Amino acid sequence: TLLASSAASDVYKEAVITGIENGAYTNQDVTLNVTDVNPGGTIHLKRNGELVKNYSFGTPIKEEGSYEVYVSDLAGNVSATVTFTIDKTVPTKTSLLFHSSNANNNQLAKPGDWFGVYLTVDEELGQNPVFVVNGVQYEANQFYTAEGVHQYSAVYEIPANTPAQEMTFTISNIVDKAGNTLVDLTNADANEGVNTICLLYTSPSPRDSTSSRM
Repeated sequence: TLLASSAASDVYKEAVITGIENGAYTNQDVTLNVTDVNPGGTIHLKRNGELVKNYSFGTPIKEEGSYEVYVSDLAGNVSATVTFTIDKTVPTKTSLLFHSSNANNNQLAKPGDWFGVYLTVDEELGQNPVFVVNGVQYEANQFYTAEGVHQYSAVYEIPANTPAQEMTFTISNIVDKAGNTLVDLTNADANEGVNTICLLYTSPSPRDSTSSRM
């Protein structure tokens, strides 16, 4: 909603912009409209900080970018600014790691070690992705953000008495703020050399069991 006062009277008039919510992200075209523009009202639309020349309300906005729009009038009144982002691009996976805390080999593990699934994408997601490891769902519990780097990780301890097996994972719900969805990811999508953890034995280990019988 934008407000602009009348240049012709002392009555405060409300100019209403429709078509998008302030602060919204969308992967669709945006068509803006306005009502009750005051005399001499001028539309100001910027994309990525640059003025969009000769823009008229009702014209669909199709290009990706960060937008801001406001209205001014002949009296110098300036409305509140509405901002929105058009993003039609699916998030890109830049790295996917799957390894353990095992000191000897991070592609092997035993109960008591920690496993970690580390997903890095090129933009902030709208919500946390869902991690499923060996059929068990885990919440993302570690995060890292820098310029163009957004990491979502699930790092958990392997429970005692977990059977020996090859550990597998699936990551779903990888959706950015605009609603673009990356396909589900699995071990096959992880970086080479850090895509599988083999759980070798249960706790206590065979060596420990042998020692206890001596």
